[in-house]
Amino acid sequence: MLYLYLIKCDTLCCTLKVTRALIYKEDLCMAEIGKRIRMLRKNKDITQEKLAEILSVSPQSVSKWENGISVPDVELLPIIARYFGITMDELSTID
Repeated sequence: MLYLYLIKCDTLCCTLKVTRALIYKEDLCMAEIGKRIRMLRKNKDITQEKLAEILSVSPQSVSKWENGISVPDVELLPIIARYFGITMDELSTID
């Protein structure tokens, strides 16, 4: 019975570690996509407002992406990539 408890406890600890790692990776990915969008936008010399207008979103949305608070909707990712002349992989790959 004690052995079974230890296995369950170990499994729970491993699950928590994996979950924390996934959350960290998701946060990292959000930040990286935002950084990439900011870099691409600045290279194209356009404002957040102009990019927002092009994508039919609010300037606040673009700001949140660039600051790693949120990410663009999945439907917007190919549009963003196409606008900047890059692939989806280039937009979403973590360096």
